[in-house]
Amino acid sequence: MHAEALALLALVISMSSVPVSALLVVATMPSVAHDIELIACPGDRVLSIVPPGADVHEYQLGPSDLRLLREADMLVVMGGEALDEKLVELHREGIIRGVLVIVNEIEGMELLASPITARPNIHGTILYPPNYLRFMGYIAGVMSELNPECADKYRRNLETVSSSIAALPSHVLQGKKAILSSPVVQYAAYWLGVKVVGVIRDGVEAPLTLRDLEELRSGAREADLMIASTLDERLAEEAQRVGLPTIVVPFPASNESTLEILRRVAEAAGELDLEGRQIRRSIIVGSPLALLAIGIAVAIALVYLLWLSVKRYRY
Repeated sequence: MHAEALALLALVISMSSVPVSALLVVATMPSVAHDIELIACPGDRVLSIVPPGADVHEYQLGPSDLRLLREADMLVVMGGEALDEKLVELHREGIIRGVLVIVNEIEGMELLASPITARPNIHGTILYPPNYLRFMGYIAGVMSELNPECADKYRRNLETVSSSIAALPSHVLQGKKAILSSPVVQYAAYWLGVKVVGVIRDGVEAPLTLRDLEELRSGAREADLMIASTLDERLAEEAQRVGLPTIVVPFPASNESTLEILRRVAEAAGELDLEGRQIRRSIIVGSPLALLAIGIAVAIALVYLLWLSVKRYRY
């Protein structure tokens, strides 16, 4: 009897030491994968299909991707991109059997109207912290359902992320005027509180043209700053060349979480020297009436100096 009790106790101990089931979560973008890692349980694997630095708009699925997707417990796509649509189709056909999460379709996500098309902008939606928290909360809920043993860990990790977001300043650039490189950074601009006075590129896939560069130079007369994504580095370089302060948002191909991206954007916004920009702009650009007044003042000064020189010559 004693031996049986010891055997039973050993069985209980061994069962309690068995690790909880681990999840395999696959995302389309590395930044989203890093976001999910922030709330993941030890043992969970979170992978990105698109490697860091690659363009999600040009990525083609390979055989290794398909093998990974068949094993995934959950697939997370932003929604609206060609790659996303392909993955949704594969899920519909039963080739991908894990839970499918389309971020832009999560209930409560705020979709802004594109300043170009007036249609909902599906690019960079989680660069707006309230949307980011809705996304993270939904992911934590799905992971808790798939792996109930880790539900408390997911909840506590989500609370840590929420506290980090709450600590970030918002509307740092309230009332400032900004040119955007493309709709990808609209949500970051909305969070910063800027007034958008122009968008250079119609979409993230549109090629950069000489007209885009000219539009940037023209818009620099009105704007206080430019906000650009890493997809538009040439535009960012041109903006800085013409003296327009620029915030570069490392999205969407960055190998860091969206939380870290938001921290970097807030830090960059706080370091901008916009007062110096205002002074330079008022002197160099100015309004037509101001320029006319300056011109008249200079002309009067020149006439006065000429009169003085003539007066000296005569006497």
